[in-house]
Amino acid sequence: MNKKHKQSKEKEIVYKKWFSPRPLIEKFCNTEERGEQTAFAKRLGFEYGRITLLMKPEYLISAYKADEYAVRLGYHPANIWPDWFDEEPEEGSNPKVRKKKKQQPKA
Repeated sequence: MNKKHKQSKEKEIVYKKWFSPRPLIEKFCNTEERGEQTAFAKRLGFEYGRITLLMKPEYLISAYKADEYAVRLGYHPANIWPDWFDEEPEEGSNPKVRKKKKQQPKA
């Protein structure tokens, strides 16, 4: 297996797992003060508006993003998400996968 194919396969595996951002918010940004939320958002590399998305109960982030956010805060993702090393979900159980809509031909 060449290096490029291996990296592609590893990315494919990582994207199959999704996490709730709640542990991240509760551990590092458990406040309603906008100034602190904005500072937290900047530490993670995005704007304040994204924090409101992360606080929604149904919102999920990919393992790739969870890892990125944890590293930006100086942690391993397993320190934030205790189930980080749990087995992968069964194939097809990814709640974030959206089927692409077929484009209708223009009449």
